[in-house]
Amino acid sequence: MRKQHIVRISTGAAILASLALGGTAAVAVQGTITAAEQRMDLPQGPAPEYPRNDSGLTYGSAAKAISPETEPDLIAAVGDDGTKGYVYTKQLNYQPQFKSPDEAVAWQRENAGKTVTIDLYDQTGKTKVGTFTVTPPTQSEIDAAQGTANK
Repeated sequence: MRKQHIVRISTGAAILASLALGGTAAVAVQGTITAAEQRMDLPQGPAPEYPRNDSGLTYGSAAKAISPETEPDLIAAVGDDGTKGYVYTKQLNYQPQFKSPDEAVAWQRENAGKTVTIDLYDQTGKTKVGTFTVTPPTQSEIDAAQGTANK
């Protein structure tokens, strides 16, 4: 249960951090941190180079990304049952592009606590090896984070 709580808090922090700078939200996955969570302290320099699979898709950790656009096509993740694999970045970043912080907060309130389950793949991006559940923050976590962000 503690692991799920940590992921929820990380998700809330990622969403609020990305909103502050107009990016999209992403999720921390057991030691793998997306660029959205590091928004305040992004790596500097050129975009990272990721390995490519036989289909030409990039894969790896998003921790080295200097922006959401430089994240790999397949982000390293740990599935619901502990299986290591990759999730498609486009599926992980399922939230709409927000035009304002108010729009983002309204979306968060509407979707508070709802989970989204996406497929987990091997590095080819073709073979499904499990599932990965994205758990957005609860309403109380959103409210608490907004109180912290507004100080």
